[in-house]
Amino acid sequence: MLYELLCNGQHPYAASRPVVDEQIIDPTTIRPDIDPSLAAFLRKACAPARAERFATAADMKAQLRGIRDAL
Repeated sequence: MLYELLCNGQHPYAASRPVVDEQIIDPTTIRPDIDPSLAAFLRKACAPARAERFATAADMKAQLRGIRDAL
């Protein structure tokens, strides 16, 4: 949801659903002005493989707060 909000409604996957071994659409190709750390967060949050995503919502929250505080 956050990816779509920040990327003008674009879904992170070309087929609008995650597919194993398919990478998400890089958010910076849609929004070149997006902060690199936020783009990295979105790529990790939307990764197709569970092992590549955040382990917990608390981990996501902590990283988002760190990004916010750095901006």
